[in-house]
Amino acid sequence: MTKNNKRVVITLLAVCCVIISVWTIMRYNARRELVEQFNSDLAQRFNDIMERTYPLIDNYARAMVDRADSIDAIANRAKANEELRYSDAFSVLWEQYLKSPAAKKGFNMIGEYEYLKLSPVYQMLTNSGDKRQEEADALLKMSVAGEMLKEPYFLGYDSLMSVSKTARQYIVDGLKVMEPYRSVQTDIQGWREITPQKYFKMFEKYNQE
Repeated sequence: MTKNNKRVVITLLAVCCVIISVWTIMRYNARRELVEQFNSDLAQRFNDIMERTYPLIDNYARAMVDRADSIDAIANRAKANEELRYSDAFSVLWEQYLKSPAAKKGFNMIGEYEYLKLSPVYQMLTNSGDKRQEEADALLKMSVAGEMLKEPYFLGYDSLMSVSKTARQYIVDGLKVMEPYRSVQTDIQGWREITPQKYFKMFEKYNQE
């Protein structure tokens, strides 16, 4: 191969490398822009849904704080009872609490929230991309707190106090994160009017990429 031919081959290889590099960079930038737009759309979806869902989340959280406070009070009274074992005394006091207006209101909130958790709306809230990860984590922790406080009569005093404290902190922290999404809406069932199909269509374009 002559020197001229070698120069031509080297030049062609260099050009090919440049073309490949430029194509790779352009593809990377396009992909990054797509991911950024995807996360922005997820964030917007979260904002739209939260406007109708916030009243339930707020009322549920406050009901769970009241439940945690009631559990603490009942546990302390049960521990101070000198006639019955702690577990027996707690069971008696807990049954009395369940008949109270506050407990019944709390159960209504819990029931509505459990219904939300089974819906696509909840899945969309907890899968909201990088821009709303903090909010999604807060919502999941609030759900965990509800589970922690569901059956307090199975725990001993010390364990219950620890669980109650942790659950209350999850809820309080979650409310702080969600506070910016407070809206004029007050209907705790407003989230039921959300049409998931609307958002499924909104994201169809990403399935085609």
